[in-house]
Amino acid sequence: MPSALAIPVDGQLLGRDPAEVAGLAAEAERAGLARLWAAELHRSATVPLAVAAAATERIELGTGIALAFTRSPMVLALEALDLDELSGGRFVLGLGAGVRRLNTSWHAAAYDRPVRRMRELVAAARELMAALAEGRDARAAGEIYDVEVRGLRRPYAAPRPAPPVWLAAVLPGMTALAGEVADGFLDHPVTTPAWLAGRLIPALDAGAARAGRARPEVAGALICAASDDDPAAARRAAQIRASART
Repeated sequence: MPSALAIPVDGQLLGRDPAEVAGLAAEAERAGLARLWAAELHRSATVPLAVAAAATERIELGTGIALAFTRSPMVLALEALDLDELSGGRFVLGLGAGVRRLNTSWHAAAYDRPVRRMRELVAAARELMAALAEGRDARAAGEIYDVEVRGLRRPYAAPRPAPPVWLAAVLPGMTALAGEVADGFLDHPVTTPAWLAGRLIPALDAGAARAGRARPEVAGALICAASDDDPAAARRAAQIRASART
């Protein structure tokens, strides 16, 4: 049984209107899929999941991925807690760094030292999620993200202490960080099986070993196109989608 479903939001599969978002989420749940991912490109990764949460009861709902550095730790924590509440504890916070041009040119966001930045951002977001869920002050001391929240109490009941955090990567450095600190690892749709097996899985295992923990769950990613009567056209469509994602 498939364990995950990647949903592009490019107007072709998901995103023409809220009814399509809800319908596809409900269809994925009926098909027995364990987890539904929403990407961030033509839509945000978070808002469509609020629609999906209202249309489903069991399937996990994850951002696959939300751009990490374009949000503050507090915004990440609030979005994650909101979606976890709306889904009854089914949300997965999937984060990725993206590339430098996307961060600096599209979002006017800093991208320096991405592995260090991601490490501190995940720690700060987790501390804020836990503090807001538990009704206490928050403190996450870091070189890049130095967060302190006093007196703020979230007046909504949290379904659990905090949602799981998954990290996406295409290079060994960020992958090793995922092995060290994340609850799961998200593969990129254009990663080859050889790159995943030869470079990323060893890095994931090395990071997990440094932290004294088991390898986190891995979600592979595939680019698919289907055709009933023209396999060549399906292959061309998949190639076009792959080119658009690189």
